[in-house]
Amino acid sequence: MDSCGLYDRNHAHTYTVFPYMQSLYYIVVFSGFFVLLQLAYSYNFFYAEQMQLFLFSSSYAWDTLMQPGGLALYLARFIVQLWYIPYSGAICVALLLTLTVFLTRKILDKITDTTLNFILSIIPSCLLLLLHTDIYYSVQGTVALILMLCMLLLSFRFVSNNVFQSLIGLVGFALLFFTTGSVAMLFAVLYLLIVFLKSKKFITTLITTVLLAMAAIMAGYLSLKLAWQGDLRLVLSPAAYYDPLLNNKLLLWSWLSFPAVMLAAFLFKVFKPFKKNIIYILTALQVVLFILFLVHTKVKDRKLFPLMAYQDYLLRNYQWDEIIETFPDKHNNQMMNVLCLALAQKGLLGDRLFAYAPQGAPSVLETWDNTQQNAMTLSDIYFHIGDIGTAQKYAMEGMTSSLQNGNTRLLQRLVETNLIFGEYEVAEKYIRMMEGTLFYRKKGHEYRTLLRNDRAVERDFLLGVKRKALFSDKGIAVFNTVRETFEQLAFNNPSCTLPMQYLLALTLAGKDLKTFRSLIEKYFRTPLLPTLSNNQQEAVIALEQNNPVFWIRNGVTTKTEQRFRAFDRDMNNQNVKDFVDKMQSAHGDTYWFYLVFYKNKAT
Repeated sequence: MDSCGLYDRNHAHTYTVFPYMQSLYYIVVFSGFFVLLQLAYSYNFFYAEQMQLFLFSSSYAWDTLMQPGGLALYLARFIVQLWYIPYSGAICVALLLTLTVFLTRKILDKITDTTLNFILSIIPSCLLLLLHTDIYYSVQGTVALILMLCMLLLSFRFVSNNVFQSLIGLVGFALLFFTTGSVAMLFAVLYLLIVFLKSKKFITTLITTVLLAMAAIMAGYLSLKLAWQGDLRLVLSPAAYYDPLLNNKLLLWSWLSFPAVMLAAFLFKVFKPFKKNIIYILTALQVVLFILFLVHTKVKDRKLFPLMAYQDYLLRNYQWDEIIETFPDKHNNQMMNVLCLALAQKGLLGDRLFAYAPQGAPSVLETWDNTQQNAMTLSDIYFHIGDIGTAQKYAMEGMTSSLQNGNTRLLQRLVETNLIFGEYEVAEKYIRMMEGTLFYRKKGHEYRTLLRNDRAVERDFLLGVKRKALFSDKGIAVFNTVRETFEQLAFNNPSCTLPMQYLLALTLAGKDLKTFRSLIEKYFRTPLLPTLSNNQQEAVIALEQNNPVFWIRNGVTTKTEQRFRAFDRDMNNQNVKDFVDKMQSAHGDTYWFYLVFYKNKAT
């Protein structure tokens, strides 16, 4: 035992916990992390994998590694690309968190060798677990922490050496800053904490403190001066590993937990007589953290979680039935957009749209909100409808707004749209990028066979249909307005009902009955609109409520007429208690209820 009471292995008692028990401990920790992540946040991983572009090329490696924090970023992106495989996301994050527990415990063992360290060491990883449930948190942050802990372990042997103490601290700080980023600041704090606990000479400790403080100041100055970062908080805090436009207080708590557990391990030696009580308290703390995670999973604002399911996995895999059957009660316009596509794909958009209480035309087809997530959804929807020009536009917007070097899903969309347009040189550029990935390489090779081969594109089961709808002797479906584009798409390929379904749904959701009238007068009982759906028949009645002849002429069935009589009868009985609720219960899925009770302006 040295003069500061720091642990000395040469005079220590061995662990009372057998080696196999230690291994079992880490297996249990890993299994717990994996099960929690896989059950509660499986879609997070598929979603995050789409939001970056990792390329196996020397230029990509060089560009990434040569920026501050580049090594941690490169390793993180390499790991995230593996999340394409089911279960791999939860496995990778569970391994990272378990490795953090292991390294934290090793550091605590340098301070005091006790079974209590197994309890203390898991606390930081529990906080990191909460961060990993947040889509805006970067895996780079956890990778950087692991590299920092490794550096801290390596530096332990030099802490008591007065000659090398300051030098090792500076070298460790510099290496970490350029390879992992702002976590070097945490290293400086932890290193100084160890120095204060172990060093025997005050002057050496003071010199180390001053030098590391100067190094931190210089790192901040150079980062701003050389434009490595545009905000000082991205240099000095864990905000560097989060969306730069957002903030999360849990980031700071996750960092503070490391010096906290180190101090707790040291102070345990002072309060050793209270060993059992401390173990009970810390065990209770971990139980509380576990309960908080479960509560966090249930009650936190998880708007993005269903978005990840709908905007990415189910939408990308064309699981239309699953989207419809599992659509949640609480939703936003982006989720409604995906639902509308699923309904349209099943031919149900005109029958079931108003059962989901749309909030105007944006619920059917939203405008871009300048986010990458929204661009991904809109690009998919417009591509399925056949509006290739708009699908390509949003794919490009999403790629350029990416913070992770690109987007694999939008990259594939740029290849597809350029092949459809016949822009083979542009398509080849994006194909080369696909061929540089791990899991999209094969698809890139398949697309390469279509280059400069119009017949091959036209025979392709997906691209051929889109090109047929885009180009025909009737015209090219590229216009400035949605109505003109969708009408031309319907003309070019009447067998595809999506453009006309969307055109009518947009007019009804926007209460644009004037346009609706012109559309049915123009297209009803033609190949483009042979029959009217339930909601469309209800809109016909809404056009002329007292003209049954007009109803019959425009395809209103007896069943729809009977529903209207019931709606009209109930509307004339407004003195009943809870009138609106009863009307919604009886007629909430009708267009009439939407017209009367949804207070939006006609568009």
